Amino acid sequence: MEFKEGGRSFDTYMDIRFFLEDLFGRKVDLVDRDAIKPALAPHILRSVRYVPGI
Repeated sequence: MEFKEGGRSFDTYMDIRFFLEDLFGRKVDLVDRDAIKPALAPHILRSVRYVPGI
């Protein structure tokens, strides 16, 4: 999911997280791609699961 310009906020992040946790019935870990340390990026991005239509 990509945010519109100016659409990033803590509240938006938490709303999306809780929505996905309710939808899937499990804990969800959201990561801002820009905040991933370069050394960790390959390991984290390898485990990413994209949800179509969200």
